[in-house]
Amino acid sequence: MIEIQKLHAKMDEMQKFKPLMLSIRASELEWLSGKEDHDARAQRNRIVHGGNVETDLEVLEFLHSSDDQERWENACVGFEELYGFPATRLQSKLDTVPKEIIGALNRRGTLKRISKWNQFPKEKDDLITSCESIINLWLDATNSTPYLEHKITTEYNEICQKMIEVMKSKEKSKST
Repeated sequence: MIEIQKLHAKMDEMQKFKPLMLSIRASELEWLSGKEDHDARAQRNRIVHGGNVETDLEVLEFLHSSDDQERWENACVGFEELYGFPATRLQSKLDTVPKEIIGALNRRGTLKRISKWNQFPKEKDDLITSCESIINLWLDATNSTPYLEHKITTEYNEICQKMIEVMKSKEKSKST
């Protein structure tokens, strides 16, 4: 009975990926028609190329269990490049990761991989440094020196606001 419950839990977990997959495929089909929705394409690019640390940790788990050592090792290197930290350093603490840290990891990945951020190299580098700062604050915390929840929340909100401001300035400069 326990095995069946585990199977059902895994199937429920996999369902969260279905809308992402369908969105990606819809964008590809639209693109082939020559009448793509640019907002949908941008969303597809964020899904495919941006940061999604929780999904990427599941991908590493999948590759590890598939006995394809070379792909798993390559993906681990890619994970560290995208997020700035080895997966092993995050996996052991995954159950306790605050949403702001997940957000900072995802935003770091997005800043690294979404090409439109290359138009703003200084802002991009500053934002990546800010993401890494709060991630390290949390990762380095111990029971005797707990991470500063308020500081992390405040800095994460500042990162989000700065990313919005940079994109708004891009849109404003396009329209003038």
